[in-house]
Amino acid sequence: MQHRQVHEPAFVALLALLISSPAWAQAGGTANTLGQSTFDALRDLIGPIMIAISFTAFLAGLYLVGKGILKLKEAANSRDGSYGAAATSLIAGTLLIALPEAAGMGMTSLLGANGIFGSGDLRAARILDATSDGGGAASQLSQRILSMVQIKGVDNCITSADPVPCLAKNVANNVVPVGVLAVFAFVFLAGLVQLAGAIGELARHEQNRGSIPPGWWMKVFTAVLMMNGPFLLRAATQSITGQTGAIGGSGLMEGSSILRYSNVGGLFTQYESVIGHIFTILTLFGAIAFVRGLFLMKSAAEGRSNSTLGHGITFLVAGVLLANSKVSTCIIMNTMMGSGFGFCSA
Repeated sequence: MQHRQVHEPAFVALLALLISSPAWAQAGGTANTLGQSTFDALRDLIGPIMIAISFTAFLAGLYLVGKGILKLKEAANSRDGSYGAAATSLIAGTLLIALPEAAGMGMTSLLGANGIFGSGDLRAARILDATSDGGGAASQLSQRILSMVQIKGVDNCITSADPVPCLAKNVANNVVPVGVLAVFAFVFLAGLVQLAGAIGELARHEQNRGSIPPGWWMKVFTAVLMMNGPFLLRAATQSITGQTGAIGGSGLMEGSSILRYSNVGGLFTQYESVIGHIFTILTLFGAIAFVRGLFLMKSAAEGRSNSTLGHGITFLVAGVLLANSKVSTCIIMNTMMGSGFGFCSA
């Protein structure tokens, strides 16, 4: 017991000395942070994954084109002269060979803009073109994505007078912007894989049964929606809330008034900064819920689970409301309390 009493004051004194030292008190920067780690993962993974998907689709497309040519020959020599299966194989093969371009056309055709993954960035030549970015090789697609987010440093909350606002600020500034980008980047890749699979499924089904597979159009539709995640979220936000929203075609819109709270002299004035940071953090969870809704719609289209389109739409609406929490809070406060308490201010 005496041995423990001797060491406890020494430990407390050592801890106090460490905390008060300049090295401990300085801001942490971006090194070894979750935001920087996610940023590095995006830089290293997006390009190679896109190349792997495109190359696999290219090989499958070559196979289908060759098969289609052989079927054309068979149809020409047969009495019935049916060219349906041959034409389907040729079309499916061509789309798979040009999958990046086909995906780009699908994105711009749906919403008339390209944003994070523009059709120009999806050209196979640009994807396969690895150019030095000063820190290693990165595809032009990866460079374009990463240019849309700036990783911010973190503050030392141990020595902060207000640790809770400090923690919220660190998460909002360091993690959320790149997190939102990562969510939509990987759901785009999932949509691209689904689109390629739907094209291949069409060719296989045409050869066996001579018709479009059940639910095929829904699979293509959900694949295009997944590749247009940010645009779809922005459009849904505009429809549901009547406002532009905190997430746009280029990811998180950090300057949006939806992510700021101001209520000078009001009930929550002292919590203005932390409430604003919480709004920013909730956009990430809103994006995740929105993407969850897209995957539920995908599962419903494939008939592989008990999910229905209704479940997916519910998550989509919840994601919109969560990503725009200030607007949601404004509506709730006005409805229940008769006052927006600053949540309705622009």
